[in-house]
Amino acid sequence: MICSFCNKNEATIHFTEIINSKMEETHMCEECALKKGIETSLPFSFGDILSAITKGIENINQFENADFLENPECSSCGLTIKDFIKQGRLGCPECYEAFADALKNIIKNVQKSPNHTGKNPKIFPRPKDAKRRIAELEKKLNEAVVEERYEDCVAFRDEIKRLKQSTESVQNV
Repeated sequence: MICSFCNKNEATIHFTEIINSKMEETHMCEECALKKGIETSLPFSFGDILSAITKGIENINQFENADFLENPECSSCGLTIKDFIKQGRLGCPECYEAFADALKNIIKNVQKSPNHTGKNPKIFPRPKDAKRRIAELEKKLNEAVVEERYEDCVAFRDEIKRLKQSTESVQNV
């Protein structure tokens, strides 16, 4: 697949966004992603993932409840823990609850934390973070005006404008 932006290079980065129930796919090369300020390096390696899955499976085998090991089964689709270990995928949404303890260990080993906080490209700040940053910058701008540091005022004004535009563009999409 070719990059949607430069129409030259092979697209290696693929985004799928669902906005207002409409799915939108974006495909870009690493060069265009870097130009747009999108981080292309992963916070973990595939070796980390494989290692974490292996550790997770070892943890599954160490559960104290023998009945769970012999007969854990999803009440909805019937998938067993042994099937999950063999296939490496779950059968239905209810499997997440049926195998919650095992999955929590695997996720913790892969992400270094059981909580997923997500990642947001720098060019698209989270509205909450952007509002906080805008408030900080406005305070610094007022201080700079009082102290007649006009070059700083221009920099603060431009940064505030950029943040406001980026949050407006995210809200309008």
